[in-house]
Amino acid sequence: MGFSPDCDRETPDGAGGPAGCGGDLPEEGKNGSPGLVEGAVPEAGGITGPDESGPGLDKPVSTFMGQPPRNRGRLLAWVLAGLVGLLLVGVLFYYLGNFAEPRVLNLVPADTELVVCVKPNYLQQHNINKLIDTYLAIPAVKKAYDEKLKELKDEEATDYELDIRPWLGKEFALAIPRMDQPARAVAMIEYTSKAKAQAYLDKMNQKYQTTQVTYQGVPISVDGGRTAMALSGNYFVIASDKELVERVIDRQKGVLKDSITQSPGYRKVRDNLPGRGSAFAYMKVTEEIKDEMKGSDNGLNFADQIDYQDIGISLSFESSGILTNYLVTTGKAPSFYKKRGTVKEEMKATLELLPDDCIGFFHYSNLGGLFQEAIKGSMGDIGEVLKPIESQLGISVQHDLLDILRGDVTMAVMPQHGSFFGERMAPISLALAVGIKDQQQAADSMDKVTSYLKQNRYRVNQRTAEGFQVYAVEGPYGNDEFGVAMDKQQLVLGSSSQLTDLMVNKHNPLGKSENYQKAFTPFSSDMEPLIYINVPKVMTMYEDSLSALGRSGFQSNVLPWFAPIKSLSLVDSGWNEQSGVIKGGIYLRIEK
Repeated sequence: MGFSPDCDRETPDGAGGPAGCGGDLPEEGKNGSPGLVEGAVPEAGGITGPDESGPGLDKPVSTFMGQPPRNRGRLLAWVLAGLVGLLLVGVLFYYLGNFAEPRVLNLVPADTELVVCVKPNYLQQHNINKLIDTYLAIPAVKKAYDEKLKELKDEEATDYELDIRPWLGKEFALAIPRMDQPARAVAMIEYTSKAKAQAYLDKMNQKYQTTQVTYQGVPISVDGGRTAMALSGNYFVIASDKELVERVIDRQKGVLKDSITQSPGYRKVRDNLPGRGSAFAYMKVTEEIKDEMKGSDNGLNFADQIDYQDIGISLSFESSGILTNYLVTTGKAPSFYKKRGTVKEEMKATLELLPDDCIGFFHYSNLGGLFQEAIKGSMGDIGEVLKPIESQLGISVQHDLLDILRGDVTMAVMPQHGSFFGERMAPISLALAVGIKDQQQAADSMDKVTSYLKQNRYRVNQRTAEGFQVYAVEGPYGNDEFGVAMDKQQLVLGSSSQLTDLMVNKHNPLGKSENYQKAFTPFSSDMEPLIYINVPKVMTMYEDSLSALGRSGFQSNVLPWFAPIKSLSLVDSGWNEQSGVIKGGIYLRIEK
């Protein structure tokens, strides 16, 4: 047996190359002995016989220990290449900042009550540049941008391109130690060139005529005791007072070792907040803030119902917009703020009802629980307000309204479809879709309302359409006042019977429109849509309502900034009792 030098495959003795190889064996493969060129002398140890190599080793050593097959070398090369590739990818992602906590946060004290940090990675920077290019392609925006830069240069004697950009790094942090002293703050800006950052600091020193002091070997520039600046480590530090700059220097030199990254509240927010983004803000909800949030004493004030602890917000630049995620950690929350399990299916049914020309909507999944909480809460006067309404309509708010509610409600703004509760001049119409538990109980309640309307000279026309019971209500003078429709799951109220008919009959639904689908693309499926706004339609509607003079100013000063914005959407997770967090997000979709 031997190996073909052309393909490395084993070949029977005396044979030529293996099938498909096309090569010949060396002489040793043909006659079982080493193939020697005439006149050549074999190398020492090149041939071993039975007496020299032990039992059974009567073939050349080269047969067993010669050059290894090339496929082994290729496999090893691929393994090494793969390991090197993985290492490079890991280094690359670390460089991009996808997994790295901003180092500047190590200079922020652990008990800081508010911190804002900016650190865009490479992908985020690419998206930021794309959005900037989208806006600067609009002549009016480009003009306003250039004027703002000129204004900054004239007023502050600062040229961003010449004075700041040459040394500006990727990390920035603003820290406010105490929320009851918001004017006391410190900012830390990473620099890439100490010489260029020093040149800018020298320019500021000259402009503000600062005095110089030294702390732990670091020069600090002080502007009359009001503002202090220094270059510490890799950061340009500017603060409202010298003491804050000194604390940054202490942490940079290791004298103080605590940081916000070690705070349990910060860690819980940071670890649970979706996405890292380009910017991040953390706020500790202090008792003073809770008192401010409570405000007036009423049963609908969330600060009375929710034990807010910490709040986190992240800002990300997507390829087609700006995404803001928020997270709130809580100790408790009311039952009406817990997410209901059937929201996704209910929302799908509601979107089938709303036409695709919908301008926008507000959605909430537990309206019944919210009202129940309001009635039994501290809003003691609500019962007194409801009593005359109940008496006049002959209904019980609890039995005929709250008891039939499933929980979800959606209020949508539409282009004009008929009148607006009898008014024909309004440019919009309204639609209300409410989830119901029992169609018969809802119909009984509707009968009580229609009975009252008929007694007051209103006309109610009833019919069925597409599985809905439809009520068209006309006023005493024949005006189209409103329309109501209900099936087994939903009750629909339109500000005109024409709009109600449109919703219950076949139409192009909002849920299948491209603008709506793209508006909620960045969010996970467990998020509940709360708000949707079709921005171009809002701008068009507003522009049409202006006078000729007002329209001209709107088109030149306002519309250019809104032209690339296609939609605004907001989602919320409801309160997760197990993790004690509330998640949500806002997405501003921007395209050319």
